[in-house]
Amino acid sequence: ELQDNSINALDEFEHSMGKSISLLKADTAELTKAKERGIVYGVAYGADDVDLQGEYATEDDVRKAAEDFMANPQVRVQHGKMSKSRVVFSYVTEKGDKILGKNWKSGTWIVGVKLDEEGRKLYKNGKVTGFSLGGTKTFARN
Repeated sequence: ELQDNSINALDEFEHSMGKSISLLKADTAELTKAKERGIVYGVAYGADDVDLQGEYATEDDVRKAAEDFMANPQVRVQHGKMSKSRVVFSYVTEKGDKILGKNWKSGTWIVGVKLDEEGRKLYKNGKVTGFSLGGTKTFARN
């Protein structure tokens, strides 16, 4: 279990860290309009979802990480250079929330990113398909 996550960047990433991290498809009018403005939405992290490294975070830890991140949100490209893209939406869901046409389990951190010119090109060419978190973490042994 991941605890005390310090997220210092949200990365535009080609290969998402799992099925829940993929960018949301533009299957609603709201998402289609956002995409036309260069905004993409996706899940930054889902509480209790096991990622590709076999790690997970509790709902409380996801909320804390999201709150701390939003104090100084930064976007990078593929865990590398800083991007001029910016986070324009961040929300950790509560039980029963319906956002962007979908029902979410509690503790799902959804973000919207307004892509800069480079990000738009990468997205259009299929090189940005999801988000990945960058930062530090502490492990709790169970």
